[in-house]
Amino acid sequence: MLLVFFSVFSLCDYIEITSDNAESIIGGEKPAMVKFYSPNCGHCRAMAEDFLEASTLFTEANFAGVDCSKNNKVCDANKVNGYPTMYLFPKGKKEGIEYQGDRSVDSFADFVEENTGIKAKRPPRLMVEMNPVSLPKTISERKCVFVTFYAPWCGHCKRFLPQTKIAATAMRFEANSTIGALNCDKYKTFCEEYQVSGFPTIKLFKEGQIVEYDSDRTAESVIEFMNGHCGTMRGVDGLLNNKAGLVEDAQPIVQEFIDATDKTASIQKMEAVAGADFYVKVMKRIAEKGIEAAKKDMTVMDGILAAQKGSPASLDGMKMRYNVFAQFVPVPTPIPAPEAQAETKEL
Repeated sequence: MLLVFFSVFSLCDYIEITSDNAESIIGGEKPAMVKFYSPNCGHCRAMAEDFLEASTLFTEANFAGVDCSKNNKVCDANKVNGYPTMYLFPKGKKEGIEYQGDRSVDSFADFVEENTGIKAKRPPRLMVEMNPVSLPKTISERKCVFVTFYAPWCGHCKRFLPQTKIAATAMRFEANSTIGALNCDKYKTFCEEYQVSGFPTIKLFKEGQIVEYDSDRTAESVIEFMNGHCGTMRGVDGLLNNKAGLVEDAQPIVQEFIDATDKTASIQKMEAVAGADFYVKVMKRIAEKGIEAAKKDMTVMDGILAAQKGSPASLDGMKMRYNVFAQFVPVPTPIPAPEAQAETKEL
């Protein structure tokens, strides 16, 4: 853990400000996001890791801190009377813009981007931060748009938003579904247009209709809600769930096949079922190679799915095939077996 901390620290532009270097950082050649803190402040300690991580996202802006227990003159000069106090000082400016948002990596980065025009070097966020322009546009382009209307100071929002981020990660392969959030402190009038009177207010925009979300505030419940309303079939791990790829009319024949000594009749019945082509392949493989070959196939697929190695389309296809196998064979304990991947390609 200590090694990881120093690795991150070495990559960032975080600077500890003292009386000696304050003039060069505050109002210096780069914009500076500065936290004024005390080592005894619990809130300061809680946000320290996020603030440090945010500093790694910028090369054209500084992130800095002032320990007010050691550098009280610097803190007094900036009218600091509580901890943590944070200001963004534009390039060449001694007057800072006070930060009052959520104390998270993305929120720090958003604030710097919005006030400097400098873009953070971070991967695309899977949970979209909506605004009055992007929300109507997204609603018009997507079948389902799940939106949390929140306020940065709202405790319930702070607990729920991380769950929606997990759900957004799980739903990342769905082209027609989006999960986002909209800051009502920033866009108060816009939120009022959507009858937002408390936080969080959670709505699903689906093909011109609005469905109020009133389920549990967990990632699993959000995904289950979207699956039920949007026709998706995702699990919280991002893979398709255990129902994907199954054919209802095929299920009675599966048990008949398992119980039969002569498998031929069951295979012929399955060949007549629409959409059950892969059931037929599995049945023929078991009839020709035995149940142990199917178990081995499942073990290989289980390892690949657990590692999520492959394109979204290939993983979805494999999960649907895996689900069909699971109708005939007990689900194995996950054991990665990359050396056997070639054998399952024919399936």
